[in-house]
Amino acid sequence: MVQPRRGHLGDPAAPVRCRDTVNPANPAHTVNPANSERAVNAVHPAHTPERTQQQLDPAASVGARIPAVVLCVVAVIWAALEIAQVHAERDALALQLLTLGLLLGAAVIIVVASAPSLAPFTRREHATVHLLALSAFLVDLIAAWGTARTPWDASIAGCLGLFLIALSPYRPARELALLGTASAVVIASFTFLGAQAAPTGNGGTALTLLLVLSAVLPVLACGYGAARHSAGTVRGFLAWRQERDGTIAAESELARAGIYRAVHLERARELAPDVTPLLSDILYQENITADHRTRARAIAARIRSGLVADVDRTWLQTALAPPATLAGSSPRVDDPDGLASRMDRAQRTALHALIMCVMDDPSTAELSIALRGDDEASFATIAVGFGHTRSRWSPRGTRSTRSARSGRSPGRPRGTRSARGPEHARYDPFLAELRAAVTGLTAEFSSRGLTVKFSYAHR
Repeated sequence: MVQPRRGHLGDPAAPVRCRDTVNPANPAHTVNPANSERAVNAVHPAHTPERTQQQLDPAASVGARIPAVVLCVVAVIWAALEIAQVHAERDALALQLLTLGLLLGAAVIIVVASAPSLAPFTRREHATVHLLALSAFLVDLIAAWGTARTPWDASIAGCLGLFLIALSPYRPARELALLGTASAVVIASFTFLGAQAAPTGNGGTALTLLLVLSAVLPVLACGYGAARHSAGTVRGFLAWRQERDGTIAAESELARAGIYRAVHLERARELAPDVTPLLSDILYQENITADHRTRARAIAARIRSGLVADVDRTWLQTALAPPATLAGSSPRVDDPDGLASRMDRAQRTALHALIMCVMDDPSTAELSIALRGDDEASFATIAVGFGHTRSRWSPRGTRSTRSARSGRSPGRPRGTRSARGPEHARYDPFLAELRAAVTGLTAEFSSRGLTVKFSYAHR
């Protein structure tokens, strides 16, 4: 009887029968030279996730992009209206358009870089947003220099504040606070200089400080608020995950005895049709004949071959074994070296969740998964064919899912989507979770299906 192992599909309580060795003699074990760059990334896996909602809980951060886009649009419209209002007084159309263009560039960076397919939002992109917003503030200050209007524009600082709020799900709290404070210092410095050089003269130290405070308050308030929101979200998620892990561990101990019994009953049912008649015949004849020995050897050979097949089967092959079927075809797993067993718990869980989503999609007609690799890394290709037939994975049919960026190390190729329609939004949370667990994931939609490619270092 095969003893159940822990860690099946990411659940320590579930049984799994898989091999943990790789046969390097298999010719399929070689790596495609075209994947050399990805091989380097796979050997050096993604760094430890930053303490952001996007990297710790990618699926939940998918919905944060809509508020981020809305805030960016509001910021640009606000700046455009403000520039149009003061255009007649400043008479510096080129500088005003440059100001709007710089703010628009910062907004575009947030909108594009926050896409789930381009995860994660990096520190460099965050710093670029600050630089563009500060450049817009300085250009606006130059445009107003020497005019009767006050040389600071609250809309620019307000736009940067809205950008910081939009970035709260994507960057750590400390970084939001530090860069927000640095930007506020720059704005305060140039506002002070502009107030001193204003044609209306200096209204006194108190008035100047009041003007400086009014210019930096939007950045400070929004920056610290965004940092507080980011820290609170991360802290709540980590507390939930710790509680969940404790619950899983406790339930695993309780379920282990049941798992052993289930495996024992399964083996007993498999042996009953052959072993029971043989033992009954021996007891009835009260003698062991040559025929009995021949039958016993045949039964032992079948048992041995079944045990070897079970041990050789990976968790991925077990998950897609019958009764997992699609309309008109069965899922296929091409993993001759058992590389699926080299995934860690997070990778197994994320991949299995994506497979369940694919199987539950009524438009899925075909599913194939191919794994190839070397001694250090593996490369996976998931091919999904879309049709117009209904999945038979679950008798309940489809489940409602919501619509995912995460886990990209420097130099990692970003995911791309082509021919992607609204009906494919159901895959976003699952792709986001998988991006956080593997390296170099790309997801390409077409009219005929979905192709997902990624790599992972061996554990």
